[in-house]
Amino acid sequence: MNEKDFTYLNIEFLEEYKKLNNLCSDAYGVANGITHYIDTMKNVPSYESSKIANWNYNLEQLKKYRHIRNSFAHETDTFTQSICSENDIIWLKDFYQNMLQSNDPLAILYRQRNYIRPENSMQIKPDTYYIRPENDVKTPRSNYILIIVCIVFLIIIILFYLFLKIA
Repeated sequence: MNEKDFTYLNIEFLEEYKKLNNLCSDAYGVANGITHYIDTMKNVPSYESSKIANWNYNLEQLKKYRHIRNSFAHETDTFTQSICSENDIIWLKDFYQNMLQSNDPLAILYRQRNYIRPENSMQIKPDTYYIRPENDVKTPRSNYILIIVCIVFLIIIILFYLFLKIA
């Protein structure tokens, strides 16, 4: 490959990296999306991450690509060198699509964390899970709202009674 080919690959890599970084930034509401994604992955306990296929591989790839991006941003003469390959660009595109489809490691982890075992698990296969419906259990917040509504209703009745008594 000549210098122009390297330059083209490097620019395409950088564009795909920025696209993925923007998606991560938007998804997590942070400025440095891929760095945040990496940090989040690093903070997941191994007993959880070990249950997700290719967790460590994806983490290492993201770290590798962040390092390549940093080389482009902070080192000189990097665009004319062979720093990345077409396979790196394909990986970034695939990871981007996985994120859009919620098939990335953190999305899978989130889904796994929200699964619970059925109460009567003896009648169900051991690896079968179900998701608790949102309206299955009242949250403490919904109880507070009910209390506030009752208090407001009582105040309105008292004020109405006082108004009728004065009039």
